[in-house]
Amino acid sequence: MQPQWQRQQDQMQEQARQAQQRLQQMQDQMRQQQEWLDRQREMAGWAEQQRKATPAGRDGRASAFFTLLWLAVLAFLIYQCLGA
Repeated sequence: MQPQWQRQQDQMQEQARQAQQRLQQMQDQMRQQQEWLDRQREMAGWAEQQRKATPAGRDGRASAFFTLLWLAVLAFLIYQCLGA
């Protein structure tokens, strides 16, 4: 039979081990969250680069305008070819 101080010491060591395990789990979770956040930032940066690389630049309405203008010119040329 163990003396009481030995049992208390064993309990304290077990609690310390469990606390260390919880700390490790929390650190792993934080690392995973940081990796996820880094990936999100990377994707957002890529999306921003793609957005800036579009012909319309910052304004999607300009792209729509030029698309409609191109379609109107194309329709006019087709009309001219069929009408002549």
